[in-house]
Amino acid sequence: MNSQPVFLLFGTAHLVVIFLTVFIPLSLGIAVRVTASRRLDRAVAFCIALLLATNYFGYALYLWSHDLLFWKQALPFQLCDWAMVTVIVALWTARPGWTEVSYFWGIAGTFQAILTPNLRVGFPDIRFISFFIGHCGIVAGVLYLLIARRFRPTLGSVWRTLACSQLYLCAALAVDYLTNVNYGFLLHKPEAASILDYLSDARWLYILELEGLALFFFALLYAPFAIADLIRNPPPLRRLSLCILGIFLATAVLAQETAALPAPAKAQPPVDALVPWLLQEDAQLRGLPFAEVILDATGKKVIATDPQNEVDQRVIKQISSVLDEVVRRMNAPGSGIEGTSRINEASSHFEDLMRELLNAAPGLSCDFPRTADGQVQRSGYPDLRLVDKETKRVFYLDPKLYAAGSRESSFRT
Repeated sequence: MNSQPVFLLFGTAHLVVIFLTVFIPLSLGIAVRVTASRRLDRAVAFCIALLLATNYFGYALYLWSHDLLFWKQALPFQLCDWAMVTVIVALWTARPGWTEVSYFWGIAGTFQAILTPNLRVGFPDIRFISFFIGHCGIVAGVLYLLIARRFRPTLGSVWRTLACSQLYLCAALAVDYLTNVNYGFLLHKPEAASILDYLSDARWLYILELEGLALFFFALLYAPFAIADLIRNPPPLRRLSLCILGIFLATAVLAQETAALPAPAKAQPPVDALVPWLLQEDAQLRGLPFAEVILDATGKKVIATDPQNEVDQRVIKQISSVLDEVVRRMNAPGSGIEGTSRINEASSHFEDLMRELLNAAPGLSCDFPRTADGQVQRSGYPDLRLVDKETKRVFYLDPKLYAAGSRESSFRT
């Protein structure tokens, strides 16, 4: 008598799995957004990536220990295997290219496998557990990237992911031919009921229909973002004019410890007058030297860059070259900011690319600033901390972008 638990489509266990797949990353993503904690973000990303890798290799070890691991069936050529790799890399590196492929493969492909799994056994069989940890972990990783890191696809993402899908198609077809294993369901339809049952039985037509189905789902996944863009910003959105305000604090300022100064003689304004005083920015605050604010608030002296200083000249020149390359890349076709509806999102891409290129520049090291206890903190000002390795001098950069027509707005930060 077969004592194995039987999988029941949309049974209690299946519905619980689907609920947790959405609820867990949603909760974690919101927590990261609310706290703006980079440490929490990295911890969550690491845990999801570790869970996926541990499940993959752990299940392979289980099969091997029970003499059930056969090399032809164990090759990593299911689409979900490739999606798992892209999600792990996206979580760990936060690179848009990996994230966009993870989004379309993870939702269009892997989520379909969660809804209609090619599975015969139910909970608590290890095959049930491993299958859903692997597949749900991919979707959870994608949802987390969408919420916590504010990822959004562009029209270019659809075509780039479709191109990557052709690479997978060719590889899987070759492996299927050599092993006669149904990787990617390219040899025949899955045994379990799925949307693929409605496709042709003729193999060549079946594969063409798979291509069309993939493009349909990719377009469907991009549609909500495209519609939102059309509502917020009528076309041509891709020609959105991004103008560089420049670098706040010139090409950066050097922070340096100074001795504590005596308290200023002028008394602080009363608490009940503080808010009205702050709001009178034209009359009160614009004449306040920024360097004095920093000195009084932190005890650190802001030293402006010196055009006659050899080190400053070299660093300024390197920053200028990097900015030219950033602008060129962001204006190139297929740029990550295509379709971006908010200037803050474009600014995030700008900062990430600038940090990457400055790190690649000889003699420089660039990262996000650190708090007093040495922890990296992305939120707040300034945005980037640049170190000249030869002299150990520290510069702070705060790149600013503004949308066309908003240069004089008092709401621009």
